[in-house]
Amino acid sequence: MENVKVNRKSSYIRGVGSYLPEKLLTSGELEKRLGLEDGWIEMKTGVAGRRIAAEGESVSDLAAAAGRVALAAAGLSPAGLDMIILSSSMGDMFFPSTACLVQQKIGAACPAFDVNNACSGFLHGMAVASAFINNGTCENILVVAAETMSRMVDWNDYRTCILFGDGAGAFVVSGAGEHRIREYHLGADGAGAEVLKLPGPGSRFGARPDPAKAGGTVYMEGGEVFRFAMKTIGECVKAAATKAGVAIRDIKKIIPHQSNMAIIRESAKILGVPVETFHVNLNEVGNTAAASVPLALCDAVGKERIAPGDTIALVSYGAGLAYASAIVEW
Repeated sequence: MENVKVNRKSSYIRGVGSYLPEKLLTSGELEKRLGLEDGWIEMKTGVAGRRIAAEGESVSDLAAAAGRVALAAAGLSPAGLDMIILSSSMGDMFFPSTACLVQQKIGAACPAFDVNNACSGFLHGMAVASAFINNGTCENILVVAAETMSRMVDWNDYRTCILFGDGAGAFVVSGAGEHRIREYHLGADGAGAEVLKLPGPGSRFGARPDPAKAGGTVYMEGGEVFRFAMKTIGECVKAAATKAGVAIRDIKKIIPHQSNMAIIRESAKILGVPVETFHVNLNEVGNTAAASVPLALCDAVGKERIAPGDTIALVSYGAGLAYASAIVEW
C-alpha cells in the first residue's frame, strides 16, 4: 500500500465537537417509501435512522456548529485559531472554499482551506494539521468535516439512499493537550476511482453537464467497495500501529468509518479483535462520509467508552479510493 509519511514531533487533540440536524428519518419510514420489507434496511446495513439537514441548512452551517462546540471544549476562542481545514464530499459551492465560509460564520481570522478526499478526508485533514503544528507554523487548528449526503443520493435507489445521513464533527488539533496523536498512515489507490463517485459538474463534464453523461447522485459499485474495505481497514490500522510501536491487542477502541455493519464485523475478524473493540454509532446516524469518524469519536467520548490513557485507532476509507488511519493516546 502506498503511503505518505508525516514526520513530526507531537500534536494533540485539544477539543472535540459534533452537530447533528434535528430531523430524524428512520429506516422504517424509508422501507415504506421504497416498498421494502420491515426491518430489511437495519438487517442489511445496521442503520436504524439518520439525520437530514433542514431546507436551507448548508455544509458550512453544520461545520460552524460543530466547530463552535470543539472550540468551547478546547477552551479556545475563534481568535485563537491559526488555521481552519474543512473536509466535505460537496461543499456549499465550487468556490470559495467552504472553510472560508466557516471562518466567517464563527468569527475567526486565519487561513482556511478545504481538503476533499471524500470519506477519508477528515483524517487527511488531521494529518495536514499535524504537519503545520509540528513545523512550528501553527499552534491551534480547527479540523472539521461536514456532510449533507441527503442531497447527493437518489432517494429512489435503495442501493445507496438507505446508507447515508447528514452531520458534522470537529477537532481542535494543537501543539499541546491531553490526547497525543502518535502516528498516521495515509494512502490511495486511484485505479479504483471509478467505483465510488459523484459524477456531475467539473472539468470532465462542464459546469452544466448533460444529465445523460453525468448524473448528479452518488454512484457506487457496492461489491468492489466492500472488498476494498475488507482489505484496507485491517492493513491500515496495522500500519499506523506498527509505526507507533503499538500492538493491536493494546488498542482499546477502534473508531472506524461508519459505512456498513457487515464491513465492521468482518474487519474485527481480520484484526482478530472482538467486534466490541469497534465503536459504532452507524445505527443512529448512518454513513456521514467525511464526518463519520469525528462524529463516532464524539459519540464514544460522550458515552464514556474511552478512558484517559487508552490507545485508540481511527480509520477511514472511501472514494479515491483513499484511506487513512491514526493512533491516538487518549
